[in-house]
Amino acid sequence: MNPNSMNPTSQMYMDQTALMAEEIHAEEQRVEQMYKDTYKQRKIEGRPIHTTLSYSIVGLGLFSFMIQLAAVSMTSWRGNWVGVLGYPMSRQWGLWGVKGAKGTKWYHEQSQVACEVFGSMHLGGFCISPLCLWYKIKCMVYLDMWVFCTAMGLGFVIVLLLHGACVAWTAMLTPKTIQFASIWWSCVAIGHLSLLAGFLFLTDDFYDALNIYSFYPPPFFDIAFFLSSLAALAVCTLAVLGCLLAGQWPVPDVDTDTESEDDL
Repeated sequence: MNPNSMNPTSQMYMDQTALMAEEIHAEEQRVEQMYKDTYKQRKIEGRPIHTTLSYSIVGLGLFSFMIQLAAVSMTSWRGNWVGVLGYPMSRQWGLWGVKGAKGTKWYHEQSQVACEVFGSMHLGGFCISPLCLWYKIKCMVYLDMWVFCTAMGLGFVIVLLLHGACVAWTAMLTPKTIQFASIWWSCVAIGHLSLLAGFLFLTDDFYDALNIYSFYPPPFFDIAFFLSSLAALAVCTLAVLGCLLAGQWPVPDVDTDTESEDDL
């Protein structure tokens, strides 16, 4: 049959039929795309998307990372702002050194000075004067501070690196990186709290030792300690949120994927 001989009514009918077929096909594609974008299907296929939970983890993780980085860099973990008897000026102690009227000195420099003074007073193998005994204690305590505080500082740096890795894994948002982050957030929280408690108790012991032959009131906790405590609270929250996110987007099971493809 010649197409040119087709009457207008038939031509209109065929055009409407073709248009309806295109609309039905487009609707089927839209429904199929909507099905693929459902949470259930994304969970089965392992295609997570960022939600309020993941954005909250990344935001809180970056915030706590920055304040902990600032705390580790500061020397004001413990401080005495009004001075002590014989030293009427403020002094702050950190993880790496002491800040006083003459600037910041590393712990090994402090111990070296104290030990040199102790050595100059230690004549003939005797150290019986109060000043000699005082510098003997200072020499030993500053050496301990150098070893233990530096070790805790390095521990905080390692924990901080793991902290940054957890933020990056969460931002990547794949099922495996989400699982890695959920595991390591807990390790970061445990490590952070352990180091914070170690600093609290060890420094108290150091100042108690200094009080044996002198009046050396323990300095109060300063801004860096409180910043680190705030970061620890945030990390504990992140450990819980990380587990929730891992439960929301688990690593897909191979058997589940096979069954899903068979159903389709």
